[in-house]
Amino acid sequence: MGEAFRKGFSPADAGLLEALFIGERSHVDDRTMELFQKTGTLHLLAVSGFNVGFVYLGVLLLLRLLPAPRIAKSAMILASIWAYCLIVGWQAPVVRASVMASMFLIGDALGRRTDPLNTLGLAALVILAVRPAEVFDAGFQLSFLAVCGIVAATPVFYKPPKPLPFEKWSWRERAGIYVIGLFWVSFAATLFTLPVTLQRFYTIAPLAPLVNVLVIPAVTVLFFLGAAYLALAVSFGALWAAWPAKGLIVGLLAVLRGAEAIPGGYLITGRLGAPFWAALVGGIVFFLLTKRLRRAWRRAGWIVALVAAVLIAQAAWRGLHREFRVLFFDVGQGDAAYVEFPGGRNLLVDAGNGGSGDDGRWVITPYLKSIGVSRIDTVAVSHAQEDHAGGLATVLREFKVGRIIEGDGPYPVSGYGDLGRRIRAEGAETLPLSRGGKVPGLPADAVVLNPRPGSTADINEGSLVLRMKYASQGVLFTGDIGDKAIPDMLTSDLALDADVLKVPHHGGRAGEAAWEFFRAVSPRFSVVSAGERNSYGHPAAETLRALEAVPGNRVFRTDRDGAIECKFNGDTFLCEPAVPGRPGPYGTYKKHK
Repeated sequence: MGEAFRKGFSPADAGLLEALFIGERSHVDDRTMELFQKTGTLHLLAVSGFNVGFVYLGVLLLLRLLPAPRIAKSAMILASIWAYCLIVGWQAPVVRASVMASMFLIGDALGRRTDPLNTLGLAALVILAVRPAEVFDAGFQLSFLAVCGIVAATPVFYKPPKPLPFEKWSWRERAGIYVIGLFWVSFAATLFTLPVTLQRFYTIAPLAPLVNVLVIPAVTVLFFLGAAYLALAVSFGALWAAWPAKGLIVGLLAVLRGAEAIPGGYLITGRLGAPFWAALVGGIVFFLLTKRLRRAWRRAGWIVALVAAVLIAQAAWRGLHREFRVLFFDVGQGDAAYVEFPGGRNLLVDAGNGGSGDDGRWVITPYLKSIGVSRIDTVAVSHAQEDHAGGLATVLREFKVGRIIEGDGPYPVSGYGDLGRRIRAEGAETLPLSRGGKVPGLPADAVVLNPRPGSTADINEGSLVLRMKYASQGVLFTGDIGDKAIPDMLTSDLALDADVLKVPHHGGRAGEAAWEFFRAVSPRFSVVSAGERNSYGHPAAETLRALEAVPGNRVFRTDRDGAIECKFNGDTFLCEPAVPGRPGPYGTYKKHK
């Protein structure tokens, strides 16, 4: 199917159609995925009851041309639905929809009515009997909650009128009823899935019910245009049949871009604390069940106000409890650290690896979203290598970045891959700094120790070294400096001492100068960022001996300890492995390379 689409469509359009038909999203380009995600329409690119509905309608329309008994047609539809389920790999949303469709078809053939909620429960039992672990899967939870919301909550807001005997409605009346019904269906599904969405993805798309009213009809037409193209292209080689679908894709993406541009259309909320989550769920249940609110719009208004109040209260609580802390991510054989200040300012130092194991996507972004971060004031990139700058493209795409700091040397980060284009597209300022330069805009004294002005050092020795001092506590970030940069820094007149040291070059072999360097820094905590069982042998035994020789120094390793968090308690730093089971890099997103 994917090959057939690629013959008549551009790679981007073919990837979109492949996702629509069979849920294969690996060929959807990042920008298109971002549009669907930020407008609350990503569910259309995941195989679900929506796709099963397409199969049902398509087969039903074809069978109308055949003079077959009703029960035979029902059997053919059932066979088609389960064949589709087999093709897409027995995914929970499709199995759920297939079981429900089967019950309805069997009930219809036997002249029996089926209860939607009972059928939904049966589908859940069938899936969990085969794969009990599905109950913890976000796709399973969202799929069943969405259908439960549609079935149980939509009638609370809207009951479509029924025509009187011999009454005929105009197409405008029918269209109006359809649009209003579609809005309330989308609203109910969004409402029921919201508690899971906030806790698993940390975002909300407030305009999703409105956007879905525009997008769902367009996607429905696109599905049938794509099916028509497949039939004509495969049977007759008629690639011209792709043009109607191409035009509709252009219009669809334009609508999504317009919705994305509306202020407040996509919000990063962070994970809700238990009291706030309980208040949200309890409030939704109350406003759905109360008899005092008879008008749908008033009931919906109170629910929207409740959600806004909970999110504002959570954000206020988070702001009041913000403290100075440094988190060293577990990004395998790479570097990434996040610094947060009490006043709300923040700093990201490096972004780990890119590529298929993109740390920006799988580690950094989920964690930052989980704590409600939507803007990064400053990103400091030590040097333009994959294990330090590879994840930056995703970070730039997901967050508003104010400024990018880099070493003033011959290897600018803007020259690495397509980062230059991404930086320009996002409008981030790039500021090269050399020794003695200070990072502006931070509530800390952040001084650059390396590279020297006019440095022509190689890419590792030219790493940006940043010494940050806040409330008498110092942190030293060292990039991948080695035997050339370290002696040069030791002979400078700049202070090197720090309470926390990010060990250079993933703990690579320490020369004689490194022993002196570690003594000059005199850290109480040292963090080695290295991948488990990495091929470089990092951290080197010699380097560990040099670190352990520093009096009072405690050494942490991300390959052994996972992410490391250092907090300032008002008097001193306390560093320890991050607690397993918490969001972001705390176990759930822990990586081993």
